[in-house]
Amino acid sequence: MYLTQFAYSYTHIYIHIYISIYTCIESMDTSGVVAYKVFPNGDLEYINTITSQGGAPCHITLTPKGTHLIISNYFGGSVSIVSIDQTTGGFHMDIGNNNNINADTNGNNTNTTAKPNTNINKNNKPIQNIPSRYTHTNKNPNRNGAHVHQSVYIPHTNIIIICDLGYDLLTTYLFNDNTNTTNVLTELSRFELASGSGPRHMVLNKKYEYIYILNEICNTIVVTN
Repeated sequence: MYLTQFAYSYTHIYIHIYISIYTCIESMDTSGVVAYKVFPNGDLEYINTITSQGGAPCHITLTPKGTHLIISNYFGGSVSIVSIDQTTGGFHMDIGNNNNINADTNGNNTNTTAKPNTNINKNNKPIQNIPSRYTHTNKNPNRNGAHVHQSVYIPHTNIIIICDLGYDLLTTYLFNDNTNTTNVLTELSRFELASGSGPRHMVLNKKYEYIYILNEICNTIVVTN
């Protein structure tokens, strides 16, 4: 089986316990996330697409119960949250799925060509979009604005950490997995790194006591609890 990409640049992929695959896409005028159904034999079938409501989505995280997808928008400088349809594995759409990106199928079940067009309807929006907010008094002159790069869910909690490479900032949010709410994330606290750090990636230790932060700009690793 193979998937052929036509209109987009794929930036990150996430598989949900062999049920669905989600991937970020970006082009000159459109950014979003695509959902594919995963069959037992590994074949993929296109489900639907939703806008990320922010430029250059570069990372996605599925919440533990599989109810929501957290999207990090690099150039958009924001975090978007989309609701997952627990029946189809695709995205809940506000105005139906008649405006989704189309997918054409060629060949048999083991050779699938997904051919999305470029017409993502921007009315199909995430249920929440949170811009990263600047806090440092001395802005690094080498970067322009917020650049959200990753989100990490702390296991056995309702806390999500988001890193902003542009503003040298880690922000923690309380996650609400109620599928009927539009306020999924509520800000709890912020952790400012030294100006010019550029936090790009984070990992937790096995006991979830410490977080290791990789700083792209200043080439350092910061450890904090």
